[in-house]
Amino acid sequence: MFRKPKTALFMIAIAWGLGAALIGAASAQSRDCARYEAERAQYVGAAINGIAPHVNAMASQRGIAPEVATFYWAGALLQANDTGSRNTLADLTLASSTWPGQSARAYQALERMYATDRNLRAGLLAGLALSGQDDAADPIRARAYLAEIAREGRPEAQAFLALFDACHGRHMAMR
Repeated sequence: MFRKPKTALFMIAIAWGLGAALIGAASAQSRDCARYEAERAQYVGAAINGIAPHVNAMASQRGIAPEVATFYWAGALLQANDTGSRNTLADLTLASSTWPGQSARAYQALERMYATDRNLRAGLLAGLALSGQDDAADPIRARAYLAEIAREGRPEAQAFLALFDACHGRHMAMR
């Protein structure tokens, strides 16, 4: 195959080096993805767990289902129409994504809230939700939301975008 043994050794050394680099890159990407998913899950979980006790308390106080309590509370938040109310509505909408079969509807509602009201909280939550592991996941749209919210100067979006790119960057570039 090779006429000179030094050339063969050189080619083998290059192949070993490339193989080691690829294995190292895959290992680093795996760590980045695990870190991104852990941070994302913690942030989304905190948003959901921050609102769920209030929904459950309202539901038990009125003797209604949590879904009905969510509907009534959302109506009141829409009427208030201030930044704090819109942010709470974004959290409430994200919490409704945990109901069976409602994740896609909730993610669309978050996207709509961002598109119509420029609610940065809703845009960030939409980006994080769409980058999850469920059936409604869409990494391209997720990255677009994270990048747009990061451009608005939100530090949590900037941090998530950096982690997202470290995890998905090579895969997204191939698309």
